[in-house]
Amino acid sequence: MARLEFSGTRNTAPRWMADFGDRDSLLPGGVRVNKYKFAESNSIRQISSGVLLGRRANATHWEPVNNNLNTTLSTILTAAVASGGTILPVGSTSGYRSGDVLTIATVDYTIATNGVNDLNRTLTITAGLSASAASGVAVALKTAVAHDDFYLLAYDIDDANRNADATLYRHEALVYYNYLPDYPFTGLSAVLAKIKELYPTTQGG
Repeated sequence: MARLEFSGTRNTAPRWMADFGDRDSLLPGGVRVNKYKFAESNSIRQISSGVLLGRRANATHWEPVNNNLNTTLSTILTAAVASGGTILPVGSTSGYRSGDVLTIATVDYTIATNGVNDLNRTLTITAGLSASAASGVAVALKTAVAHDDFYLLAYDIDDANRNADATLYRHEALVYYNYLPDYPFTGLSAVLAKIKELYPTTQGG
């Protein structure tokens, strides 16, 4: 999780953004982040601009990138499920696929064919839960999968609980990497290497 050092608004480019946030340096259309992947404090999930976001191929939600450049797509049950239940209401279905193995309360389950329902935000598993599970129980992949796409978050998100909309910074746009929120990237060398692979970078004065 990036340090919460807020550096800009949609009307003022953050210090690390060398190309000033014009339309040529931002991806059009906007995206959404998976709020469950960001720390919550006092019921607020603040996200600093300059965080490297990633997603599994074709996922609809983006999340912070760890130094292994992978993800377990962590989410939660949004309602209790009785023992034997196979339909899991979850906070986010983004990135999950049929055949993925989930871990819920230390027990593994497999997502059924056509078991990802993005509209209703449910995952259907091939075998019923071995025990009832309460709302708020964690749901995650048993084995992490690699992120396939990476972009820097262009602007701060004040509270992803209320609004998870995000804007991405184009790869060809210049970055002052020493102004990014995780600088000097102690323990995050792979994250910094990925940023330098995707963006022209320089030290800001």
